[in-house]
Amino acid sequence: MKAVGIKGGKGPAEGMFIEEVPKPEVKNGQALIKVYSFGINRMDLIQRSSNYPLPEGASPILGVEFSGVIEELGQGAESAPNGTSTPGFAVGDKVCGLVPGGAYAEYVLCDYRTLMKMPYGLSFNEAAAIPENWFTAYQVVKLVGSFQKRDKVLIHGGASGIGVAVIQLAQLLGCRRVFATVGSDSKKQFIKDKLVLHAALGDEVVPINYRTEDWEEVIKKYDPKGIQLAIDTVGGDYIPKEMEVLGVDGRLVIMGLMSGKLSGSISTQQILYKRLRIEGTTLRARSPQYQQVLRDFVSETILPRVAQGKLRAIVDKVFPLEEVASAHKYMEANSNTGKIIVTVVDIPFDEAASG
Repeated sequence: MKAVGIKGGKGPAEGMFIEEVPKPEVKNGQALIKVYSFGINRMDLIQRSSNYPLPEGASPILGVEFSGVIEELGQGAESAPNGTSTPGFAVGDKVCGLVPGGAYAEYVLCDYRTLMKMPYGLSFNEAAAIPENWFTAYQVVKLVGSFQKRDKVLIHGGASGIGVAVIQLAQLLGCRRVFATVGSDSKKQFIKDKLVLHAALGDEVVPINYRTEDWEEVIKKYDPKGIQLAIDTVGGDYIPKEMEVLGVDGRLVIMGLMSGKLSGSISTQQILYKRLRIEGTTLRARSPQYQQVLRDFVSETILPRVAQGKLRAIVDKVFPLEEVASAHKYMEANSNTGKIIVTVVDIPFDEAASG
């Protein structure tokens, strides 16, 4: 089968190429999927350039999310729960899912516990844009972030795939206000135009251009007593500022370190007197049992709403497999608003377009 390789095993996007590799063999509890589309994630760029540590048993091929059609089922997968009232999986089912690796290929193996049937009305490109971002969003907002209705939330990278998911999820769960940092005024407008679920609620969503505005000051102006949940995709020197905007019993979830190490220090006194909870988390190395909880929520709550147009899986740009290096360069430029998708096969227009 065709798969994306990297010359020398790691390096720049220019080193990516299409190679022939053996088709994976199905084991018990797995499905073999013919991949139609896959999503690009920042972790893919890190793995490509610096040997991102892979979970035990993961395919060395890049890629963690996909959409496609089931070609073969291992024992147990055909009767496995799939997060909805629909019984098990069958050959020919249109599906999307999350894997620890291997999605940049014509075929991928997926544990049934992280596999989801695509509802009617959802395109393959939209479906490939959902698993990693929405699994992560539910994890950091609810499971780790302990979100409660009427909480106020901060997310960095609001126009990224994860940002798009978190902003919508927070509103869906009853967030009083969600602050989202972005790098341009056009991305601020994108959030206002595309991600506000209930326009009548006014300042429910507050995008902030961190290049021209001090996001700490903006948040304090709106909420001088502090917000309840900050989701940090940046790390480093953002951490002390996030502690400043958190109120009593606030939670800080650190899920990324894009800016590197912290140059100063954090206030342990602030942690103590505000009773802050600071927790780091990852998703890729979590057990299938843990990820199944996320899968069930996304399958039952998110996928149907996206198919119905009540939530949005925003696809920014689509590249053919032969241009996967260009897709990586596009993400490196940080110009995307929403998800970057690569198509592996020629998808009929009515299935590739938004439903």
